[in-house]
Amino acid sequence: MTDKRRLLLLALLVGLAVARPRLFAQDEANSPWFDDFAPSRQLWISPGGAGDGQPGNPMSFADAVAQAGPGDLYWLEAGVYQGGSNLIMTQNGTAEAPILYRACPNARVTLDGGVGYLSQHTWLWGLEITNLTDPGQAVSWINTPDGPVKGGSALVNVRVAGGRLINNVIHDSRSGQSGIGGWDGGAGQVYYGNLVYSNGHEPDTSRPPHGVYAQNRFERDGYKYFVNNIFLDHAELCGEKCYNFNAHTQGSGYVSGFYVFQNIFGNGRFAIGGANAHASPSDNHVVTNNYFFNAGKIQLGFRKPWQGQFIDNYVAGNSGVLLTIWGAGEENFSLPDVTVVQNNSFVHSSNRHYLDLYAMTSTAPVGTAGLRSDDVIDENYYGEGMAVKYWVDDKTLSLRSLEEWQVQSGQDRGAAGFDLNSTVGPDPAENAVFLIPNEYEAGRGHLAIYNWSGSATTPVDLSGLLAPGSDFVIKDPRDFYGDPVVGGIFTGEPVDVPTPETFQAYVVLPGRPAGNSPCLPIGDDRQFLPIFLFGGILVVVSGLGLVVYRRFHRHSGQDVHISRAFRSTECINRLAYERP
Repeated sequence: MTDKRRLLLLALLVGLAVARPRLFAQDEANSPWFDDFAPSRQLWISPGGAGDGQPGNPMSFADAVAQAGPGDLYWLEAGVYQGGSNLIMTQNGTAEAPILYRACPNARVTLDGGVGYLSQHTWLWGLEITNLTDPGQAVSWINTPDGPVKGGSALVNVRVAGGRLINNVIHDSRSGQSGIGGWDGGAGQVYYGNLVYSNGHEPDTSRPPHGVYAQNRFERDGYKYFVNNIFLDHAELCGEKCYNFNAHTQGSGYVSGFYVFQNIFGNGRFAIGGANAHASPSDNHVVTNNYFFNAGKIQLGFRKPWQGQFIDNYVAGNSGVLLTIWGAGEENFSLPDVTVVQNNSFVHSSNRHYLDLYAMTSTAPVGTAGLRSDDVIDENYYGEGMAVKYWVDDKTLSLRSLEEWQVQSGQDRGAAGFDLNSTVGPDPAENAVFLIPNEYEAGRGHLAIYNWSGSATTPVDLSGLLAPGSDFVIKDPRDFYGDPVVGGIFTGEPVDVPTPETFQAYVVLPGRPAGNSPCLPIGDDRQFLPIFLFGGILVVVSGLGLVVYRRFHRHSGQDVHISRAFRSTECINRLAYERP
């Protein structure tokens, strides 16, 4: 057993007085979903804009998308923008110089009805994308110079290379639409830091909506990245038919190369599957370091076998994995590698079927294929009473213990059995806490708390994310624009976070002054600017002249001290401020 595994088991079995989150360090050199962005020009957009986009003279969103070019950064001021068929993005950026539409910090920027996403290498950052209009403005067919293009059945449909959704809030779509449609349409798609919940009101259960509905073709486009998102509550709309995450195809589409890393999934199913085993393989998947609660059966494969890695995931609260593994004797496809299910924790499930194993090939139906000898299922932790449903080589068995599972799988593999180094033990009684920093916004992170002890609050150590003296707030992702559940000055001591339910997902944010910012940028020279406070009014002297901002927030009657220079892509209300 690995040292990391021993430490995790120790935390599960013994527990800690203070919930110290399992914090994952980010190595930017190995994060292909992250890129710096240095804009070639910056322009401003407002809901009623009719200007040229210069400071103080914002343009409309429609004018911006019509004239956008590589390297453009558009700051969106607070308000509601009409989306749907009124907002179609068609101008392309490049991999080196994307187009970025970003909400002004601390501004609620709402796209009503979603967006038509036909522009390559275009990023959306910090936007609220929803349906305020009932039944909503669905993007169905988009008229382009080359003729009509199907928009799809989601608030945001990405069908192009280099599409990137960063830290958006995507929720409450109508007319049975999904939240995100991440389609097979080009390389380099990234979905990072988004809050996705409760999409698909008034669903048509013959074509149910999902938080994410996606396809990908790895051999042509490489990985499709879903990293550090929170997906919640899609099961509440139509039960098991509505998934938090559904990568699926039935016809000639492809489902391969999904990279799913450090996401939080609560109250909704997860699947990477399909029903066209004869048409294309489902392979090259990576599902690692994710946190599941009440996910039902996590489907890896369906009527299409699955090859990939399922590693270091925390699977809890009536959740388990149904693995339709690629069996022996495949005749049509050459699989790139073995399947690995390793270092996962499976706890607190009432039915105890933490892992079900089916074997098939592109020609042998589910349950009729034998096992390959080189696949790996090992070093997992299972709660007491674990059981395995086993459909392999025309056997339909219910294996009632780890020992039965080890023996049967070894016989059918003609090799060592599965899970020989795995452990069955008690479900944890102490709370488990996981904190994931955000690579795009310093001081931001996602928090998952499993409240196994039933406590009203859980003390959480935020020192891996925040420096002592930092302002912070913690918010419910389903009420992102509302009041925080807790906030203040981080002292370095654990923070008591409310845990009214068995499972909580939260967003940790830097504390920000109340109100909306005029979102004025600072010059590229990163110089210190003359900044004055007069009776709580913030005054900045810049190359644009004397700028007077809204009344600035004070903490406990103390003055705010500005303590650093500012980058060109930052706005005034992202200044670092601290107590004297």
